[in-house]
Amino acid sequence: MEVELSVTPPLAKPTRPTSRPAGLDTLPIVEYGTDNFRENSVRIFAEACARGPVCRIMPFDVIGVTRFNDVDAIFRDPRTFSSNVVLAKQPEGTAEIGTLLKDDPPAHTRLRALFGQAFAPARVSSLMEPRVLAITKDLVRKVLDKGREFDLVEDFAVPLPVIVISELLGVDQSHMEDFKRWSDDVTGGTLLAMQPDSPSKVKRQAEIDQSLRSLDDYLVQTIKEYRGKKTGENLITFMINASQGGDKLTDVEILSLAKLLLVAGNETTTKSIGLAMNLLLKNPPGLKELSDSPGLIQSAMEEAVRLEGPVPDRLRKTLKDTRIGGIDIPAGTIIDAMIGAANLDASVFENPTTYDIRRKINRHVGFGGGIHQCLGAPLARLEMRIAYEEMLKHMQDFEPNGPAVRGVISAFRGFSSMPLRYKPRATQTPKIAVSAMEQDVAVADKLAKKSDNELGLDKRTREIVRVAKIRDIAKGVKLIRLTHPTGGLLTRFTAGSHIILHMRDGDKVYRNAYSLINSEIGNGLAYFIAVALNEKGQGGSNYIHKKLKPGMEISVSVPANNFPAADHAAKHLLIGGGIGITPLYAIRNELRSRGESSELHYTFRDSAHAALLEEFELEGSPSIKLYDNSLGQKLDLEALIRSQPEGTHAYVCGPEGLMDAVIETCATFGWPNEQVHFERFGAPKPKGELPFPVSTEISGMEFMCGSDMTLLEALEQQGLTIPYACRAGSCGACELNVVEGDLIHRDSVLSAAERSEGKILPCVSRARTRLVLKV
Repeated sequence: MEVELSVTPPLAKPTRPTSRPAGLDTLPIVEYGTDNFRENSVRIFAEACARGPVCRIMPFDVIGVTRFNDVDAIFRDPRTFSSNVVLAKQPEGTAEIGTLLKDDPPAHTRLRALFGQAFAPARVSSLMEPRVLAITKDLVRKVLDKGREFDLVEDFAVPLPVIVISELLGVDQSHMEDFKRWSDDVTGGTLLAMQPDSPSKVKRQAEIDQSLRSLDDYLVQTIKEYRGKKTGENLITFMINASQGGDKLTDVEILSLAKLLLVAGNETTTKSIGLAMNLLLKNPPGLKELSDSPGLIQSAMEEAVRLEGPVPDRLRKTLKDTRIGGIDIPAGTIIDAMIGAANLDASVFENPTTYDIRRKINRHVGFGGGIHQCLGAPLARLEMRIAYEEMLKHMQDFEPNGPAVRGVISAFRGFSSMPLRYKPRATQTPKIAVSAMEQDVAVADKLAKKSDNELGLDKRTREIVRVAKIRDIAKGVKLIRLTHPTGGLLTRFTAGSHIILHMRDGDKVYRNAYSLINSEIGNGLAYFIAVALNEKGQGGSNYIHKKLKPGMEISVSVPANNFPAADHAAKHLLIGGGIGITPLYAIRNELRSRGESSELHYTFRDSAHAALLEEFELEGSPSIKLYDNSLGQKLDLEALIRSQPEGTHAYVCGPEGLMDAVIETCATFGWPNEQVHFERFGAPKPKGELPFPVSTEISGMEFMCGSDMTLLEALEQQGLTIPYACRAGSCGACELNVVEGDLIHRDSVLSAAERSEGKILPCVSRARTRLVLKV
């Protein structure tokens, strides 16, 4: 059936309360739609929730439910509380916009099954995020080009979701002003319907009716055009082609869903962006912290939706007698599930009216709940997060540039205007040096020039091993199996561990650290290592490739693990470059045996030089991503780190350029230090650092830490003995207590709490000012 206006959709008849609970007239009143409510809804909702579980909602004259558990239960029980409530009269000949929102099972179940897959979180992340990011970057650039003043709503919050949803639907975004007007009119119809009759109401209703007809006319024509094309990567084409067990959406359903997406898809996000900024402007320390720690943006946006989201309530109708908050409610009663009040329930949320950007929210009802949980919530969250990431990356010190104006047309909470001033923010996006990405030399080779004492190996147990087998696994990479010389057991180890080989070649001694690959296979029976040849060097890797033979015996320092997998994480993100893949191979196998979620990204010069590539290709897991640089396949670190869920732990090993880029990118997005794991075998020598004075409280020394020395070296020059092992900020052996000083932490061991308590690892970390140590 073609979509034609002559195919008149069934009109949704306005619902009127058929029953009134006893005592409704005696309940405290909350009145929607007033200037007082628009400006003070958070206070009003919080007070209503504190007063009791129910109240009287005007102008609907229905019972309002305030408490979180009650509202949540209402959303989760469609057999008792129907969503089929229509207060605004639908113009004749137009499709109802409430399809999906107002349908109950089984109709709702059918529609959600046919259409819900379009907004699956994985699909939003993989298909929509790149375009949302590109649109946001373009809008931020335009704001920056205007100077230091802009209107958040007009210049940013309105166009962003309109352009996004227009592209997703496949409609012409040049009609942006029309979409905005239609959205405001559609969402304002319910409140208008409950106002007393008057000439102004008749005029306004006529404007809303015209908007609904214009919206229908536009979408009907658009749907008709796409049905003729049969193909296209947009949601209208998706709806046309969607099927479930042979069932398909009808033309009227497609029209209704398209209207819902176009209206809800831009109106709620526009309002959310403005409401979040209003909360941040009232909380300058929070705004500053968010600017400095963008990893908090997702939780800050979630907290904004909880505290003052755009949708304040949802109406329901009882299908049978029930009881809420001690009040008997007969069947046929319209009730108002007060989302805005439920999210301020002090029994669920500590200090509920405080905007806490670090709040850990298990669940709120800002996006609805139950079977009517907002279908577009993943997209809304994505748009809000990227919007603030990009704004705060380029702008800072926001402040009002005039009074913000609350919207009065739509029933949604939000702003129609928010003039702001800001200061441009200098940004530096970490870049991966191509040369570093193409250099497949293990960082571990830098150990060759250090003595046992410098490395702390004089205190580490050694054992003798026999070279059992050597074979090539890639160009310039050898796999070596080491066993006990008499068939005994070797020291057991965990994934992430390394051993150090001590190899004597005439009067030279080479010491090289290599990660153990086989923690889950043959542990205790053999050590498996992979060694990449450094063609430009004259150290241990050359010796191994040219002189090491099966049957030879060498000395190794027993396994040590400064690079273990976290005990638990929402997700483990493994990033390896070149030969740095070896410890990640072991860590990934351990995570799989633990049943933990992991994802591996392996970048390499070309397939010929890539160690373990064949194993990954044979496995063919979708959780393994391979990047052959010779084919132009590059790892986009910024996009990768940006897309990770909260609670992800990142692990990186490979060329120093890659490791630095991952560490800096994670820092840029505000990842906690303890969630970024790496291991350096020997820290780079300081060069051109700022010198700083050092005092030791116990030994009473005063000296300078020079620009080309580490703090540990400076302490040793004074004759102080400081325990150490890795000298790379990876083990924590040299930890010292700080009495005074502004610290520059560069280790991968200390937690945020330990740093705040005044701990420092002098092998890599420094100070900006005078440093007083308890030594």
